[in-house]
Amino acid sequence: MLIVDLGYLTFKLAFGGFESWQYKNGSQVAIAAVDNKSKRKELYPDYKKYRNVGKDEVIRMVWDLRKQVETDKLLPLCSIEGLEADDLVTCWYIFNPEDGIVGVDKDFFQLPGLQNVYYHSMKNYNKLTAIEKLPEYVQALAIENFALYQILLGDVADNIPRLLAKGKLGKQQIEQTLIASDNGNLGEWLLDVFGDRVKINAGLVLLPYFEYGDFHSDFTDWFDCWCSGHYYDTWNWSKLYGRMKACLGENKVTQDNEIWDMFSLA
Repeated sequence: MLIVDLGYLTFKLAFGGFESWQYKNGSQVAIAAVDNKSKRKELYPDYKKYRNVGKDEVIRMVWDLRKQVETDKLLPLCSIEGLEADDLVTCWYIFNPEDGIVGVDKDFFQLPGLQNVYYHSMKNYNKLTAIEKLPEYVQALAIENFALYQILLGDVADNIPRLLAKGKLGKQQIEQTLIASDNGNLGEWLLDVFGDRVKINAGLVLLPYFEYGDFHSDFTDWFDCWCSGHYYDTWNWSKLYGRMKACLGENKVTQDNEIWDMFSLA
């Protein structure tokens, strides 16, 4: 089955091709995740501040296709207030790791064991290929802990600031961070070096968004849980997963008969 980031899919197919994609792959879609107003804006108001600047015409076409998909319920849709599509895709994958993710976003590679996602063309996008395109000095960090790489390097597209120093000092910080991770004191090290800013970046980067998790009392908080390597454990996200399944139950898919007729072999 497929876990679809609807924002990615509609962006890629806004200029045509959605009907063909749905005909070929629609029956395999377990869930199509829909963006909602992100809670991350409350944590960091400048999050994704410049994402859609100068793209008015493209955004209009994307929204037109998305509205068609939602209005006609062409895919099994799910939207949860405060969460982005990436959060929902990640939560579903945590409980269904045999499903494939359709959405070429490097953020998904923070998931333990995930090596490939699918382009809209259904070709593979490989984690190692993505890492090989990174600057050489951060590749070891990305291989060891992809989310940690994202937290320290930030993300220009999402307007998440870089924490890691540049040059020789940055390389030293990476080496020391990996040592701290091996020694089991990653959280203490990160907070000592980067301060509370590291928790803000982690809140922006980590999927699903931490406020929707239920973390065990053995951990100080969600950040401690992540530093301890248990952030993606199923018990943290059972309630959110239940809400997602209930949302799907309210959004039964209907098939557009004209689409089927258009591609009918009869």
